[in-house]
Amino acid sequence: MLNTVTCKRKNTLGMIVGFAQALAASSPAQTANPAVVSLVAECSTLANADIRSAVGAPVHITSASLVQGAKPAPYCKVLDYVEPAVKFEVRLPSGAWTQRFVQTGCGGLCGMVNVRLDHDDGCLPSRNGELAVASTAMGHSGGNDGAFGANDYQLRIDFSYRGVHVTTLAAKALISRYYGQGPKYSYFSGCSDGGREALMEAQRYPEDFNGIAAGAPAMNFTTQNTFQVVPAEALQWLGSGFYNARYQAWCSAKGTVMTGQSSRQGN
Repeated sequence: MLNTVTCKRKNTLGMIVGFAQALAASSPAQTANPAVVSLVAECSTLANADIRSAVGAPVHITSASLVQGAKPAPYCKVLDYVEPAVKFEVRLPSGAWTQRFVQTGCGGLCGMVNVRLDHDDGCLPSRNGELAVASTAMGHSGGNDGAFGANDYQLRIDFSYRGVHVTTLAAKALISRYYGQGPKYSYFSGCSDGGREALMEAQRYPEDFNGIAAGAPAMNFTTQNTFQVVPAEALQWLGSGFYNARYQAWCSAKGTVMTGQSSRQGN
């Protein structure tokens, strides 16, 4: 069963983990407290794992190494990419994995791999380092102005939905290689564009996750881009006359000092 929650940022990870597992616990055949699973492979061997069939596309694993001093617990760090250029990172607990997998979303227009578990207050599996975690750059590097997809349809597809999905498939395949089984519970948590990614997953690939937290989803790109571009263009057009004169008058009335395009409170 897929459970999707659209929410504010506060403790979203703890909420979705608890909510999904509470529903699962209502079934006599399942438990809300999965047992620790032992490793069946060395971390370094994942560098040679062939997971193409699980992902449906060529996967290139660039490194697999044990991070011993990590907090809150050591983990196996795997860096890879799915062709053409969907970079991602997977972190697999090397000590006490309790059969849970969390994939985190990426903000803005992404373009970087940033694995982190935010807003996990009260989520003990996260705080104890029991979660397998993954995240992706969604098919491009940098490019927060959107230019990466101007002339490349595949990059737009990877950013829109494919990057997150193939990362999920690859991460689950690596989990199976490392622990001898896939995750019992899988979750996605993201905010802003990560919230959009969450809803795209729920709509297109509902079998990927048991629970999804979609925080402040940035879904309406046409409206968002219009309101980002049009005001800036309007301010440039008005800047030499109408706007500056009235803004200066407003600043004077408020006791502030105008400095270029911003203002600061006067003393």
